Amino acid sequence: MFWNNKRGIQVTNQRLGRLEKMTLKYALDLNKNSITLDLGGGNGYISWILTLFHHQVFYYDIKPNWRIKWLKKIFNFKKLKILKKDLKKINYSDLPKNIDLIYSARTLHYLNYENFEALLKKLESRLKKNGKIFITVTGVESEIGKKYPCAEKKIEERFCFLEKEYQERFEIKEKIFLMNFEEFQEIFKKYFILEEAWESDFKNLFFVGFKK
Repeated sequence: MFWNNKRGIQVTNQRLGRLEKMTLKYALDLNKNSITLDLGGGNGYISWILTLFHHQVFYYDIKPNWRIKWLKKIFNFKKLKILKKDLKKINYSDLPKNIDLIYSARTLHYLNYENFEALLKKLESRLKKNGKIFITVTGVESEIGKKYPCAEKKIEERFCFLEKEYQERFEIKEKIFLMNFEEFQEIFKKYFILEEAWESDFKNLFFVGFKK
């Protein structure tokens, strides 16, 4: 359970992973009206919690989930902006300035190498000094990566569909870009100061860093 005496907020963390707990603990120490991003927000759970912290929350997803739209409408969350955006095509103008916190979970592997690097560059340019970024992506050595035909290709060329069996099993019908820990670390450190990084037992990759 997270508790903030100053704001009187409690948030259950029973199903939150390590990265989510770190994200929310950091978010609790930010001022009200801090600018936070949820990239590929899915069901909007993190965006919803950040909104309860009185942040200005920007939720990005190519297909915004009905739950987060319903919550915004029912509770009149004026500080929550739901943006239907394809992260492959996002521009500088689509991002707010002076971002305090960026969170993205299992989304950025849908970008190819070029778009992945371009997005990190844009995020770095908009992140406030000492702002923080929390990212997790599926690793090439994960269960999904076992049926990834591009695994042996150069990283710049590594963007393809999973084998049919795994497309059905994991419900991933699009091309994906998978890296190992060292490859992701090298790219991440081009744009951010690495604070912490780890690989889960399932070989998914987790990175936390600050603006340079």
